Amino acid sequence: MACLSELDRCREENTLPYFLGMISERYGWVPSEDEVPSDVQSRYKWMSGLSVTSLEIMVGAYWDVNPNAIFFLRNPNFLSSLDDESLVKSFVDNEADSKDSLTHLKDKLKANHSQVHEYLVEVDKVENGGLQLSGLEKFGSQVLDHMKARLSYQYPADNIHLSQSQAEILKAEHEAYMEQRSKILLGRDEIIEQLTSYVHDIQDVAHPIVLAGQPGAGKSAIMAYIANLMDDYDDFKTFYHFVGATLPQQSCHR
Repeated sequence: MACLSELDRCREENTLPYFLGMISERYGWVPSEDEVPSDVQSRYKWMSGLSVTSLEIMVGAYWDVNPNAIFFLRNPNFLSSLDDESLVKSFVDNEADSKDSLTHLKDKLKANHSQVHEYLVEVDKVENGGLQLSGLEKFGSQVLDHMKARLSYQYPADNIHLSQSQAEILKAEHEAYMEQRSKILLGRDEIIEQLTSYVHDIQDVAHPIVLAGQPGAGKSAIMAYIANLMDDYDDFKTFYHFVGATLPQQSCHR
């Protein structure tokens, strides 16, 4: 589970991880419920039958439609050139449940993420029970181009020599957090209606409103959506602050 902790660290330092996902014909290790600590199950919305690889993809890129992520699905046609059946089996899942889960994962990525590509490889040589692949030049170029583009977007060249105050940096980080989180809200129409009505009727309301829920229930996405929505109104000013949006602000006591 160390990779999940690394994804958390990436989010603390950059909000949205630079994520490269390479998927072939194996779904990955599926731990039993006893093998997954209860805090991991709760924090990362782990479900029985979910592989660690799949969970890393969900956490790192899928749930928040991370624009810094890019996925590559390897075309399996190269396997047809192999004569060693045992070698072929090492590249392909044999269990029906894993095959179905892998197909479902690929379909969800294709349907919901804009950066999903297929890449081709060729068998260069087979020796000592191992396989060496070639033909990855296009794949390498696509990865490099994507990462350069995302880095340039986050760190524009014309701003490199411009210094920002700490307040400006924090404001930009909270704006980015709000924009990103508000994009991943699905449904919740009743709650959105209640919150927007509360804001518009604020002069007639003498008490604050509190949104409570379990970890992972979507509180941050709802509040980001409301803040983003209200920020477009000229009738009043919207002040927002998201605990966890920036590295120094992970605790509400700071």
